[in-house]
Amino acid sequence: MRFFLLVVVAQLGAVWALPSQLDSRLYTPCANNLYDTAYCCAQGPLGDYLDCAYPILPISAADFQNLCAWVGKIAVCCVRPLIGTPVVFCTTPPGLGPFGKA
Repeated sequence: MRFFLLVVVAQLGAVWALPSQLDSRLYTPCANNLYDTAYCCAQGPLGDYLDCAYPILPISAADFQNLCAWVGKIAVCCVRPLIGTPVVFCTTPPGLGPFGKA
């Protein structure tokens, strides 16, 4: 009985610790306080960002870039726009080169 109790407690401890280990490995494409919203955007002729959409949970900078390239857009981190206003201020995500390209 004691052995069974020990096994149960050990397994519960492992399950309890699991979420904290996973949280430290999650990729956050836009961790900056100001430019905190990840987008896949088309770039206009004047360098403005058009037709922006949220990417599907990237797991790395390269994955973020590939997810956006798959739909013909570039990976950017932008200032969260106000409701009804276009995305204006964006920057390159950490780990990517200029214009969201590796």
